[in-house]
Amino acid sequence: MKSLRTLLVELKQLPAEIGYILGWTGDILAVLVIIGSAILYVALGTEPMFALGGCIFGVLIFLIGRGLQYVLAPRNHSAP
Repeated sequence: MKSLRTLLVELKQLPAEIGYILGWTGDILAVLVIIGSAILYVALGTEPMFALGGCIFGVLIFLIGRGLQYVLAPRNHSAP
């Protein structure tokens, strides 16, 4: 029975772990997209809007990752 309780506790923590992983993955992808946009801006200096679009896309990826991390984080539901 103790192993079943342990398993249930671990399963309750699984969404928080997935949110943590998705948050960091979003951070890493956002940084890579922004760096790639900066490199393309330097390489294709005539097209600044393309780099700006990439930066906006990178910020969106960052915000989505942080949003998923926040939504999947465990909550303390203490009664007042």
